[in-house]
Amino acid sequence: KNYIDAIAIGAYFHACWSRTTKAECADTTKVPKTLTEVTSVDEIFAALDNANDPYGLPALQKQIAAQAGVAKSFGKALLAYEGGQHLTINWTDGSIDTTRKDNLLNLFRAVNRDTRMGERYTTLLNAWKDNGGQQFMLYTLPQSYHKYGTFGIKESLLQPRGEAPKYDAAMKFQDTQ
Repeated sequence: KNYIDAIAIGAYFHACWSRTTKAECADTTKVPKTLTEVTSVDEIFAALDNANDPYGLPALQKQIAAQAGVAKSFGKALLAYEGGQHLTINWTDGSIDTTRKDNLLNLFRAVNRDTRMGERYTTLLNAWKDNGGQQFMLYTLPQSYHKYGTFGIKESLLQPRGEAPKYDAAMKFQDTQ
């Protein structure tokens, strides 16, 4: 306790990958679609926003509040060593074929290019600030999208801000601080 300056967390949101990911993911009433079952960008946003999904944005907001409480109880700062969306393909999952995984990859790319993803980043950063979080490292710098993720806040250094909703949201948030 005397040698720790802060508590740092990874602050990522996504959704249940499959019905076997976690017990809560098996309940089709609470989790209508897992990522292996979605067929549209809208369905992915619905999964990300599902209050019953243990990996969704509402669950992350609760986790941030809980971690902030722990940090505060010890008089320490709350930091995010990295965070943001974490829509990735489980390439080792043999229950779905490569074509389906490629289709999901294209959907994940479309979700990250959608202005609604910028809105999710604004929600995340506001939850962070509202809970007293300090430094938040959004993962990652400009990075082209590849089969292992669409993590880049921009897809390239030269991508215009208006075409990078995650970057635009982060800059708007930063401008208000």
